[in-house]
Amino acid sequence: MKLGSICQITIGTANVRESYDFYRELGFRKLAEDSEPYPWIKLTDDSIIILLYQNGDNYMGLTYFHQGMGQVVSNLQGRGVKFVQRGTTENIFITKTDTIVVLVEADTNTMFVPKNKMLLDLPESDFHDASRYPNKWLGIFGEFSHAVDDLQEAIENWQDLGFRVYHQTDSPYPWALMYDGCMIIGLHETKDFEGAALSFFAPDVRNKVEALSALGINAIEYTGHGGDENNVVIYTPEGQKIFLFST
Repeated sequence: MKLGSICQITIGTANVRESYDFYRELGFRKLAEDSEPYPWIKLTDDSIIILLYQNGDNYMGLTYFHQGMGQVVSNLQGRGVKFVQRGTTENIFITKTDTIVVLVEADTNTMFVPKNKMLLDLPESDFHDASRYPNKWLGIFGEFSHAVDDLQEAIENWQDLGFRVYHQTDSPYPWALMYDGCMIIGLHETKDFEGAALSFFAPDVRNKVEALSALGINAIEYTGHGGDENNVVIYTPEGQKIFLFST
């Protein structure tokens, strides 16, 4: 079972125009825009899709699209998933790792989909070639990162949603990557950060930090475990975190 055939990261923002200007400087371009039911702008950097949504809530979640979503909803209910909102075209639940997931009935044949542009799709031979990374400013999307209290419990929760473990280790703390063919989830049993974050990777992080600084975007040194001294955190206008790590 998969949650859908296309996935986007949805970010609640107090000012969609301000957020758009910020993400545009990070290498994202506009795919679509509307004001109904609330102002929103859909973006991509050819690695992921982000929807900026000005609905009064501050959150970062996942939205899946699928034709025949009703069957997915029924399957999830059979597995004990409790929906906080039900409708004919939109259904919402919250995962046990506190991620808001929206399931949307849609004809996905004409929808934009980034093709093979996430880190798991990048050939290892290209890891050290910055020109092979789709986003000039951030590199490539690696994972939707979550800090969790119990890794094994979190893994089992996401497995129930159609994800499989792609990688798991105990160093520098227990963590795992999970993948459903549409989105990469990183589960981290650590106190190095709280909540969720977007993690990007690049072989030339120091150069990217200097370029971002010239644009007025401040990147703060990441002081958590693992990685190297080049790793940084960027805070978005919504107060969310973007990690930029060295490959």
